[in-house]
Amino acid sequence: MPSVIDLTQSGDQQFITWLTSFKADDLPVLLGRLLVSILIFVIGRVLVTLLVRFVRRNLERRPLDALTVDFFDKALTIVGIILVALIALGNLGIPMTSLIAVLGASALAIGLALQDSLSNLASGLLIIMLRPYRDADSIEVGGDRRLGTVDSVHFFHTILRTPDNSLLLMPNREVMGNPIVNFTDLGWRRVDMEFTVGYEADLRRAKEILQALAAADPRVRAEPPAVIAVKALSQNGVELVFQPYVQPADYGRVRYDLTEQVKLRFDEAGITMAAPRPVSLVNMGAVTPPQTPAGSE
Repeated sequence: MPSVIDLTQSGDQQFITWLTSFKADDLPVLLGRLLVSILIFVIGRVLVTLLVRFVRRNLERRPLDALTVDFFDKALTIVGIILVALIALGNLGIPMTSLIAVLGASALAIGLALQDSLSNLASGLLIIMLRPYRDADSIEVGGDRRLGTVDSVHFFHTILRTPDNSLLLMPNREVMGNPIVNFTDLGWRRVDMEFTVGYEADLRRAKEILQALAAADPRVRAEPPAVIAVKALSQNGVELVFQPYVQPADYGRVRYDLTEQVKLRFDEAGITMAAPRPVSLVNMGAVTPPQTPAGSE
């Protein structure tokens, strides 16, 4: 089996043979072919653009998400440009076998040198096929604050818009190699909040306030109902869990607003929220062992 170097050298030799076959008298012919090849490439590029637009419009009418449509758009554009370039070069009289051999050998060499990039490309194709997330989905990838809204997906990377309005570019290989949590796919998300009230507080009244806050907020879903329950009886007080369900886009704002409202309503009702009790350490000093009286032995 010929090696990459052999294929490249063979293609180079054929190209050099083609190039040296021209004489000075052939220069006008070569320039004419060059102009025709440029015209072929320009016209072909326009036709590829029109074809891609036509295919994209038809795909957008089908029940496909934007990521899949963008993938076919980019793939068809790349393949079309390569075909147009090969046709234009073939018009110059360049031996196609040598050209294909050089391109294939170069692609193989580049692939060996850029294995990570090819891995990102393969992962990008998996994302397109498996669709673990779509545009505008809120996701978390492997923890470590890699949380945000999907801005766009490309062949080699995915761009997330983080909660602080930064753009996080993640290689697709890293995305597919870590657990992906999709907060949007199910249509709602649970807000987990905990409050601790004193043992002297009216527990029933506290739960009624939490229930009223959930019912009064239009962003909180009626079904499933908010979870309001006693989590534990701790040293500091009675721990309550408050877990309403909201749209993923409202998660952060609802959490902040309800936390503030709980504090205000508890204050109005005279319900004291317990604070952690300080722990006092008492130094008892060193313990001296009893001494045996002299002469007792």
